Amino acid sequence: MTLPDGAQFLSNLQTTVTVTNDSGAAFDPYAPQLAQVVLVKDSAVALETGGPLVNRDQRTIDLAPGASRTFSWISVASSCEPGPDLWPTPADPGNYEAYAIWRLVDETTGGQIELVSQPVAMTIGPGVGDELTDAPAAVQAQAVLDQILAAAPAGQFPACGGAVYDHGSQPLALSLDPADGPFTGGQAFSGQTTISLTGDPVIANSSVPYLVITRDGVVVGFHTVDDSHPGNDTDLAPGQGLPGTVQGPLSMCATSDGQVFPLPSGRYQVYAVVEAFTFSARPAENPGNLVGAYSIVSNPVEITVD
Repeated sequence: MTLPDGAQFLSNLQTTVTVTNDSGAAFDPYAPQLAQVVLVKDSAVALETGGPLVNRDQRTIDLAPGASRTFSWISVASSCEPGPDLWPTPADPGNYEAYAIWRLVDETTGGQIELVSQPVAMTIGPGVGDELTDAPAAVQAQAVLDQILAAAPAGQFPACGGAVYDHGSQPLALSLDPADGPFTGGQAFSGQTTISLTGDPVIANSSVPYLVITRDGVVVGFHTVDDSHPGNDTDLAPGQGLPGTVQGPLSMCATSDGQVFPLPSGRYQVYAVVEAFTFSARPAENPGNLVGAYSIVSNPVEITVD
């Protein structure tokens, strides 16, 4: 398992896992879920992540002897200990050891195979220091924004702290037309989106659009939706488009203690993003039909938060 350099954020932990077949036989299990990442502090598991696959319920992992496959995703971490209302308690900022645990299923026997990675050092941030505990919320929010900007780049776009970059040539494009302002930190943002072709017709699946907020070229807010897996058929011919809606709060990445502050006043850029997979043919469930995977990013929209 590998992680980006620098501090990560609880709302968007970015993980890359490589599975290698070191045996002398073919290895072809399937993964009913993504690998779980657990974070250990003081010899105890303190945080954990995990969730469904992004593109389908089962993913086959076919590996010949000596072969490897690499998978990357963004997930949300939560505390293992319940708080007074049975919600996860906040996480302590600082250094952790992270392990990837992937539970696979043998297609032949139906037995479970558990893979555990070597530990990787991880730092959780940002946070509100003791000196700001009693400060007004607006002052705390500005301090968190300053930390995110100072830590950048702390991952790849669209992860929090990541830098905006040119995604180059892609088979699909995404446009964003926002609802009218005014805009206030913490309020809901919405806009209409359209997925369209950039060239030849494609066979594709795409996700529900999600909201990314940037300032000075750095991601400061990242808000997915429950149904964000790329499962929507997006088989487009020239002149066709797939309409959608993006929604999310005008708030920042979660802090190390689980707080989500509204955006401080100022100018920001908002994007809609969809995850898309392209295929040579249907069905999409056939791994041999997968051609490419893309993060399709809309045009930026300038907003002023009052």
